[in-house]
Amino acid sequence: MISMSETRASLRFTPSVSQGDGFANMVTQLTRAAKPCLLVASDGASPGPALLQLLSTAPTMQALILDTPWQPQARQAKHLFADLGDVLDTLPRLKRLFANGSPTAKHLKHASLESLYLLGDPLNPAVVETISVGGLPALKHLGISLSSEQKPAGE
Repeated sequence: MISMSETRASLRFTPSVSQGDGFANMVTQLTRAAKPCLLVASDGASPGPALLQLLSTAPTMQALILDTPWQPQARQAKHLFADLGDVLDTLPRLKRLFANGSPTAKHLKHASLESLYLLGDPLNPAVVETISVGGLPALKHLGISLSSEQKPAGE
């Protein structure tokens, strides 16, 4: 399901729309909308690799929110959006990224990312280590929540 505001597109992945005609329809709508910000929510279906296919249709996107606001952080840990390094590779003009749940990141390299906010319950320590490598030269704002509701933060 997709909805639009003046500046943002919002996608809600459900089992019925995360594949087939429902997914193709979301890709078409997102491509036509060309919004600078996208909110991706997962409601019973993890987008996984389909998210990268979807994002590849919006290379001018400047802000991405991977969050399901109506669910607690502990429940969002089950959502697998996509590897954040792959997300950054797909969106060369991205300036802001907010990811909730259980993000992974093989690498984090991006020339124009200015704001990065990661919330996990718990946040994988390997993701924090990947940030420290220094592949984000334009980064001005970094927000990290190591743990909140369910489990203690990793070492």
